[in-house]
Amino acid sequence: MLIPILVPIATFLMVLGIVYMNNQTKRAMIEKGINPYELEKPSDRPGKRLRDALFFLGAGLGLFIAYMIDVFLIEGGNTTALYIALVALFAGAGLLVSYLIDQKNRSQNESI
Repeated sequence: MLIPILVPIATFLMVLGIVYMNNQTKRAMIEKGINPYELEKPSDRPGKRLRDALFFLGAGLGLFIAYMIDVFLIEGGNTTALYIALVALFAGAGLLVSYLIDQKNRSQNESI
C-alpha cells in the first residue's frame, strides 16, 4: 500500500542526490583551479554509434520475430524464454556484424 507513494519519492530523492553530488564534485574541482568541463570528453570512439545502432536493430528484430512466432506459430503456453533467447541472439548478431565491419575498416586503414 505504501509502495505507490514511496517509489516516486525514493526515485526523486535519488536523482536529487546524484545531481547534488555531481555539483559538489564540480565545485570542488573549480576551487582547486581545475576546469571540470575539460575533463568531460565526448565519446569519439570510431564505430560506437554503428555498434549501438546494430545492437538495437538486432534486439528489435529479435523481439519482432519472437512476437510473430508467438502470435502465428505457438498457440498458448509460456513464450518468455523465446522472447529472451531471440532478443539475445539477434542483439549478439548485431554486435558481431558491427565487429566484422570494424575489423574490415581497420584492415583497410592499415593498408593505406
